[in-house]
Amino acid sequence: SDPVEKITGGWEEYVDAGVDAGHPAPRELTRSELAATFGTPSGGQLAATADRAVFAREQTTADDAAEFWRIVDDERRRLVGERGFRRRFVAALSLRSFVRLIAPRPARSRSPRSVERGKRRPAAGGRTTT
Repeated sequence: SDPVEKITGGWEEYVDAGVDAGHPAPRELTRSELAATFGTPSGGQLAATADRAVFAREQTTADDAAEFWRIVDDERRRLVGERGFRRRFVAALSLRSFVRLIAPRPARSRSPRSVERGKRRPAAGGRTTT
């Protein structure tokens, strides 16, 4: 029922449709960069709206979420429609979008500032060390 959650869910549906249609979706790309790789007419608008809903202070309304999902549905039809019948059928059965969600994320390096010196941290096995 939360409009922001509806918009983020709509973004995930857009990405899943792109992945199922055969587009790569590297996790390190921003929403705008990912929308550009999919090349759909309203992908950039979806990315900007999702970013604004998540990060801006302005209130996101139920009408905003409904409009977002209308655009998502149009873009999903475009992504599916760009393939022939056989490819659409394969995309409908594709598990690529599910694998994307469970695949391990690339390790991020920790900056020296993220770990304060002298603080106790849990070691392997749950014990704390200094």
